[in-house]
Amino acid sequence: MQLHQSFLGKALNLGTLVVTTGDVTSTYFIENPMELRNALINAKK
Repeated sequence: MQLHQSFLGKALNLGTLVVTTGDVTSTYFIENPMELRNALINAKK
């Protein structure tokens, strides 16, 4: 899982979350990318 946020993206709370699982890579342009990333990481525990 990778999170990409530009300076402007950080200011507007927008970013791109790239999720790779084996052969499949999905890219999502979303609001609150850090919140979703943290929720996904905590769900794996």
